[in-house]
Amino acid sequence: MRGNRSVAWFGSFVAVVLIAGAGSGVLMDRYYLRHAAARTSASRQRTPAGRSGPMSMRHQPGWLLQNLSARLQLSPEQQRQVKEILARRQDSIERVRADMQARMAREQEALRAELEAVLTPEQRKQFRDLTADRSGRGVMGPGTAGRGRAGKGPG
Repeated sequence: MRGNRSVAWFGSFVAVVLIAGAGSGVLMDRYYLRHAAARTSASRQRTPAGRSGPMSMRHQPGWLLQNLSARLQLSPEQQRQVKEILARRQDSIERVRADMQARMAREQEALRAELEAVLTPEQRKQFRDLTADRSGRGVMGPGTAGRGRAGKGPG
């Protein structure tokens, strides 16, 4: 019986690690690798205030329009149309991003709760210790280190 518990715990732990690794890979691909070219290009440009660098450009309202205009050599009419499209879609894109982040947090909490439900109290403590690292970013995702069910702390 004890051997079956160990196998189940180990299998659960491996599943958590695989899920965390896959999630990290997807996030790395979407937020780092795909935007590396844009960051490099933006770092060579100047902002209207004269500051250089990718962060200052990306947070300016017209950054995407400027970037597309330069890369695609848009005509003034195309620039006007792109500006209208971006303005019209901005709120929708932000809502989708916020919904996605909230859904991911709910899924992580549900996974954690389901895994913890099959563990003994001592195993739950060990599981929480294993899924948390020193930087406060748990294996289950950012902000989950040391949290119990529904983010209410250990216990």
